[in-house]
Amino acid sequence: MFALNEGYQWFSTNFTNLQGAVYLAAGNDAERMRRSPQANFTWKIFDPQLYLAGLSGSESAKICARLASYPWFGIDGTPEFDSGAQTRVAWQQGVQEFVKKNWRGSAPDEDERLSCSAAAVSFQADLGCTHILAPAPLIAEREDEAESCALWTDAALQAATELDIGQPVIATVAVSEGVLNDASFNEGGYLDTIVDQVVSRDGLGGVYLVVAQTQPRHPLSAPSIVTRTYAHLTRAFANFGYEFIFVNFADVFGIACLGLGASGFATGRSQALRRLCLAAMLDDGGGLPLPHLYSHRAVAEFLPEREMEAIAQRNLLPRVRDITTYSQDLFQALNAGEEISTITPWAETKNNVATAAKHFIARMITEGSAYSDLTVDDRHARATAWLAGAMNNQQALVERLAGFLDTFPTYAPVVDWRDQIFN
Repeated sequence: MFALNEGYQWFSTNFTNLQGAVYLAAGNDAERMRRSPQANFTWKIFDPQLYLAGLSGSESAKICARLASYPWFGIDGTPEFDSGAQTRVAWQQGVQEFVKKNWRGSAPDEDERLSCSAAAVSFQADLGCTHILAPAPLIAEREDEAESCALWTDAALQAATELDIGQPVIATVAVSEGVLNDASFNEGGYLDTIVDQVVSRDGLGGVYLVVAQTQPRHPLSAPSIVTRTYAHLTRAFANFGYEFIFVNFADVFGIACLGLGASGFATGRSQALRRLCLAAMLDDGGGLPLPHLYSHRAVAEFLPEREMEAIAQRNLLPRVRDITTYSQDLFQALNAGEEISTITPWAETKNNVATAAKHFIARMITEGSAYSDLTVDDRHARATAWLAGAMNNQQALVERLAGFLDTFPTYAPVVDWRDQIFN
């Protein structure tokens, strides 16, 4: 199953067949979550994102202000919203100035763990979430942080019992790329230590997996150590018998994780919502993006004019064809030899990305639905066949487009992904 990451701009209303949504604390302050109506989904998840506690309050004031509105970050004295005295925008600006001086830059300590966990559990229950995510700090150091993650899970389980919460409690496992090395994947190595800490807890309903990258790369270009971590953890928890294994911020690799035993994955409309990178969460970060066509056949993204027109001219459209409600006009124009600059939703102008984003999410919804109806073995077979086909398509594109492009399409490392599916 697929769920859409919802940041500051909610996108789920564009789709009638979306299976789930993940509301992110970093994109939505507490007042918005309490006051704004949310659609009904099979899976409605709120991510407390305690693993972002290490952000800088001065460099990421906008995000930290949203996070500080939630009590589980333990920021004492955060200004409360008074609808009779101020607008939400004015309140948010005031909180931003507050966190520049008062943001802790670390998760609450052990004395605050139970009360902070109880606040997160209660908040999600009040929202009507289908699953309750245990807040957990980022595993960014080797010493004791796997145990700390488990202790936060214990606190959430205790809080759910005391509050008589009926929804399943899900352990959050958030790992930093910076703590990983090749030895982490050895039998009995660091990742297995994390797994052992989690599965030793009674009463859990599953796991929610996040890997934070150290560099703001394109979502399809995550380094092998990141995708290996998603694959290793997914496989390990599936082997233990968890039925709910949810992968977030792995982007399209989340589909490969479905083939390894994951029950669901999430990604989003923008690069910031497709992968997680703390170093990219700066107040002055970002730019004005161009539209790109996502091709599931090639697991790649292409500029509509400079790259897709060349692909059509070289008779390579069958290698990348990906028809949705949002891309059909583009492919009709390409087949007719028309200039894509005349197709307004796909013209290569800055920030003209709405249609491309809808196409991408539509493809993720389609894949999520297709996998949800399959057995475990059939999911693995589908993922394997998909990656094998993408390898052939990428090879043909690279060979036949050589010398005909001035830009470089973004290809996912599907050979590496295929190897991880088989290992």
